[in-house]
Amino acid sequence: MPCLTALSGTPACGSFCSEELSECLAQPSQSRVTWTSEPVGGPGEGWVRICDSSLPAGGIIGATVGDEDLVVWRSMAGIPCVAEARCPHQWSHLAGEGAVDGEELVCLTHLWRFTADGQGWKENVNGRRDRKGDLVVTPCVEQDGGIWVQTGG
Repeated sequence: MPCLTALSGTPACGSFCSEELSECLAQPSQSRVTWTSEPVGGPGEGWVRICDSSLPAGGIIGATVGDEDLVVWRSMAGIPCVAEARCPHQWSHLAGEGAVDGEELVCLTHLWRFTADGQGWKENVNGRRDRKGDLVVTPCVEQDGGIWVQTGG
């Protein structure tokens, strides 16, 4: 079974086992995007294009907008999500040490899970989910061939 999500967007495959986790951890960080000017189009003033719409389901990339370090991922249902890039547990960079599992972003360092609205969870071996630290989510929209984030401008 393939890795959940390689950093370059290898398709995810649902729940993962330790063999898949090892495959994910063995892959080097590949993706980072920094936009220095706002491309034409999009939702309007105060929005910045952060990546192309070509980010596949299960794909993850890192991005920087201004001085803000972000992680961009697409859930397996195809929903784009953007949040702060660092896991609140031990500050792992989620674009480099994360994977998409269904509709959640998983930090591969200690398997904390985050929903699209930023809620953090830790699932134990028996399946019990305990609330943990949350991610700050950045509003995003997909339009004109890109994923755009709201910067408040």
